[in-house]
Amino acid sequence: MNKKNRLLIVDDDELITTMFSLFFGARGFITEVVHNGEVALVKAQQFKPDIIILDVMMPKIDGNDVLDILKNTVNTSHIPVLILSALGSKEDRDKAQVRGADAFMEKSTVDLEAILEKVNELIYKN
Repeated sequence: MNKKNRLLIVDDDELITTMFSLFFGARGFITEVVHNGEVALVKAQQFKPDIIILDVMMPKIDGNDVLDILKNTVNTSHIPVLILSALGSKEDRDKAQVRGADAFMEKSTVDLEAILEKVNELIYKN
């Protein structure tokens, strides 16, 4: 990895965002954390991340609407988005896919190494 990849972590759970920020930071990522969808939209424009990890259930604007806006905005439509959600039904996955998610993982069924693997896969496929 020549350059430090930029990761935007969007989740209203501070324990999760702290854990992710420390984990990815220790692996050479530059991380930014936000705790609601409204701030995520602004931060995505300013920070210019290489990838976004996005929760669905959040205050202000939920993750599905954030995803929809990101994928329909010229400056952010190219950024891969990994939905990481406590919701894991087929309907939830389909909704995320229709709105442009590049990948969907269920929080309860994955570990940090699996998330890291998916993040790297999404960054280097684009």
